[in-house]
Amino acid sequence: MSKAEMVRMLLISHGTLSLIDAVHAVLKSGGNLVNFIMQSNLVGYARFAMVALKEVKHWYYVCKVDPNKIEEYLDQEYKQILSS
Repeated sequence: MSKAEMVRMLLISHGTLSLIDAVHAVLKSGGNLVNFIMQSNLVGYARFAMVALKEVKHWYYVCKVDPNKIEEYLDQEYKQILSS
């Protein structure tokens, strides 16, 4: 298993954990912001952000991702969705 695969696996696992934890915190807090923050896993959210940032940096610097090509592709997909 390569390092890139491991980072992607961590990204998915931390993202899933963060999503489930955020939903739990929202349900448990009852709409109160202070209770939401107290119920949240802020360390988990920070770890997810760090892994996501590492993956974006990898795409941009190592894989030489062109943001303009991605934007063009997304625009084409958006137009195709709207036309159907």
